[in-house]
Amino acid sequence: MESKILDYQDPNDLYNEIEPYLAPKDKRFLNYVIDTAVYVFYIIALMIFDWTFVEGTDLESDYGLFAGMNLFFFPFVYKCFFEGLFGKTLGKYFTQTQVVKLNGEPITFLQAFARSVVRYTIIDVLSIFIDGEKPWHDTFTQTRVVMDEYEYSEFV
Repeated sequence: MESKILDYQDPNDLYNEIEPYLAPKDKRFLNYVIDTAVYVFYIIALMIFDWTFVEGTDLESDYGLFAGMNLFFFPFVYKCFFEGLFGKTLGKYFTQTQVVKLNGEPITFLQAFARSVVRYTIIDVLSIFIDGEKPWHDTFTQTRVVMDEYEYSEFV
């Protein structure tokens, strides 16, 4: 049996290693649905909790601004934090998928941040229709969503 530890591998070969593990579109869509449900539950909980303490105070006039900022920033922070720390959001946890670099390594916080920034552009939404296989938040950050059964090994 030939050892691969000392063999040089072309980066394309590394990508070819994760390709069979790429998450199918239905799992990626389910990730989106679950993560959107998390946003909705967060906003509802925030509205119930905050309105109880805000009603009738000086903060009441600023509540719309506060709620709007939460609507905008929560998904961004949520995805940055969970993908940067764990390589997956709650949606990816339930669908048993994870985000990795093209070579299969775990992503960095910078890549998680960049994925979130690109998601906030109209271009990313359109990318689903233009390049159905890879959303642009994957392409621009050189990441892919793979099934959890893929395990990175630096000695492949």
